[in-house]
Amino acid sequence: RRFQALVAAARRAPQDCEIKLLRTALGLVRAQPFSNCPPGGYGWASAEGISYALERMITDAAQRLCELALQADDARLAEWSARQGQRAVPGHEGLYRDLALAKLHQGDVDGFTSVRREAEAAAATFDPLDGLQPETQEFFARALARYHDLRQAANDR
Repeated sequence: RRFQALVAAARRAPQDCEIKLLRTALGLVRAQPFSNCPPGGYGWASAEGISYALERMITDAAQRLCELALQADDARLAEWSARQGQRAVPGHEGLYRDLALAKLHQGDVDGFTSVRREAEAAAATFDPLDGLQPETQEFFARALARYHDLRQAANDR
């Protein structure tokens, strides 16, 4: 409930407060919802869609904080936010995209490549016959190309 209250307050807050509230909320995330419960104890949470709703709320909060952090030139906060979201929803491709952007904002091309490999491995874990979704594959190609274009333009000046 505390997480939900913080996220709700963040939605109504000015941007600087929104960042603090989302950071506080995401700091509460330790693992996938209900994953630390005894087997069979909370099966109803999944059946009722509660687990999915919590995962969605955590993912949305993490992606929003990533967006705000990158706008504020705080790539490390964006990276932390994506990783916190992944605690609840491992393998979420949107969070991998956010993490990769954070790496590029830090000028860490090797880190970007490492995130891509990690995302590919996660996708293969979910379905060995299917890789990353086409929009994620396209994102990785476009983001790296744009980064190199910007670096080249900066060097040409």
